[in-house]
Order: sequence, then structure tokens, then C-alpha cells
Amino acid sequence: MMCRCERDQAAWRVGAIVALAVAALVSAPATAAPGTTETPSSNSTRCPAIAGHVEAVTIGDGVTVLQVEARLDTGATTSSLDARDIERYRRNGENWVRFRIGGARGQEAGRPSVEAPIEAPVVREVRIRRAGAPSQRRPVVALPLCLAGNRVVTEFTLTDRAHLDFPILVGRSALQGRLVVDPGRTHLTTPRCNE
Repeated sequence: MMCRCERDQAAWRVGAIVALAVAALVSAPATAAPGTTETPSSNSTRCPAIAGHVEAVTIGDGVTVLQVEARLDTGATTSSLDARDIERYRRNGENWVRFRIGGARGQEAGRPSVEAPIEAPVVREVRIRRAGAPSQRRPVVALPLCLAGNRVVTEFTLTDRAHLDFPILVGRSALQGRLVVDPGRTHLTTPRCNE
């Protein structure tokens, strides 16, 4: 015989499974999530793919394309990118940044790192409040991200993530309606996109 606590936990698990199943069956939203734009696919009613909490992604500015390990974080709204040697400048009256992605590998197998810079216009700036430290202003750029066959232009805050395990954190705005994350698994997808 189950005690009340065990019954409640069992009911919660069944409810969570039903909710995930319903979410997987619902078609992708008609519009992209805030902070993203999506390349239309030939099958806009497909179910979201299942991805692990760590996946390989490709990212770039159209000139430089890099493959990087990313952590898929459903607890973060915005995506974040390990940007090194950030250089701010103006181009045609707009604010731009030039930077290198830390932990990046070229698409050619075995290439250890890439020195080619990424350049992008600054979409906006965010102020990050940090406990016990002064707040920071970080640039936000929009870059194409390829994850599990989805090509999504998403916003990334630029910061030095060298002390963290993964150079890219992919937040909810890039995942919503496209992927279901299995937190117990990794590397379930390939970074190729259906162009």
C-alpha cells in the first residue's frame, strides 16, 4: 500500500509525462520566440526533437562557421556566448563588435582552434547585476545557430565564459517549440542544418 506522499509523487510523475507528451505533439509556434528568428522549413508542423543537455552546435557570422559544445539550459531565458578579445567599433554609424569564440573548433576535423574573428552588429546592451561584484554592461548580438537540424538566429550576450564548462549556453528563447531537452542524456543530435 502506498502512503499519501508516494501517491502524490506518482501522480506528479504521470502528470509530468502527460505534459511532456502533449508538448511534443503540439506543432511549432507560428512565430519565433522573442529574440529569435527561424529559417522556415518545409515541414513546419513537425514535433520538437529530443536533445541532450549537452550538444554540438555550429555558429558563425556567415564568413566564419565554428562547431562548439553547448549546454542547453531551460532555466536561462537568453543564450550566452564565450567571447574573447571583444573589440567594440562603429560601422556605418552603428555599434559593432569583433570577437573570438572561446573553445571553438573549425568545421574541419581535428582543427584545434580558430583565430578568425566573428563580427556582428550590437542588437542591444544588457546590464548584469552580480552578487558581491559591480554590475557589468554586456553587448548582445544576433547570430545564426544550428542545433539538431534547426537554424535559428538568436541573441547571445557576450561574456568571458572561460571558467565555465561550455563556451555556449543555449537558453529557452532558442529552444522553445523546437527541442525538448532530456537532462539525463548528451549528444543526441548533430549540428547540421537543413538549409
